[in-house]
Amino acid sequence: MKIIMVLFALVSMVGFASEAPAQRGMDWKGGGGWGPDTHYHRMYNPQTIENITGDVVAIDMTHP
Repeated sequence: MKIIMVLFALVSMVGFASEAPAQRGMDWKGGGGWGPDTHYHRMYNPQTIENITGDVVAIDMTHP
């Protein structure tokens, strides 16, 4: 009987512990996206555009 109670307690603790970080993740603010009033948009300067020419000699496929 003690073994069953200990196993139940361990399973319950793991279940509650894995649920808690998932709920806290909702508070993450992120980088604000790519909209016109964001940090990334303000870094863009059209005066620094360069044209580059060349030939594509290989394409490597990668997996994230």
